[in-house]
Amino acid sequence: TGSLFFVPHGRTYWLLLNVAFALLGQSLFTARLVSLMGLTALVVGTYLVGRLYVSHTVGLWSAGLVSLAWLSFHVGHLARPDMVAAAAVTGTIGLLYWAMARRQPALYLGLGLAIIWQMDLHLNLIHFALPLTIVAVIHIYRERSWAMLAALGAGLFLGSAVFALVHLGNVFDRFATGASADPAALLN
Repeated sequence: TGSLFFVPHGRTYWLLLNVAFALLGQSLFTARLVSLMGLTALVVGTYLVGRLYVSHTVGLWSAGLVSLAWLSFHVGHLARPDMVAAAAVTGTIGLLYWAMARRQPALYLGLGLAIIWQMDLHLNLIHFALPLTIVAVIHIYRERSWAMLAALGAGLFLGSAVFALVHLGNVFDRFATGASADPAALLN
């Protein structure tokens, strides 16, 4: 029943929204402020990713274009998770760069967790999970570093397990214990 409600707009987004409501009061202004903070994080993150991958100038141009784009300008003040989700993807792309540059298994573990965690902001971010994972795996394969591959796999597995338990909760527990052999019970 209610266990699948939080899947499209993930529980992490609702957590951020409720923290803002607790601090600033429950209002449309507060909900829009969360989106505006997401837009701000997206613009800063876009600058940082552009600077990391190419140059300072590319970072400035990228941030400027993102901040002036009609869609960012329009959605950046709505009470929706879009800007927060876009900022999360941008941060994950930055983390991918850091993991590839520093070659530390802990960063790949964090990357695997971030790839899954971002889907808890908005399920549409599932479209970024496979490309980010493929880029990381290709880089790891070229480096022949199996410890980094194991760390990435552990992060993806741990993130998926937590995502499944948080979102499916009691339904997952019932299904896993075999109390119900009916697959339709997962939807009820």
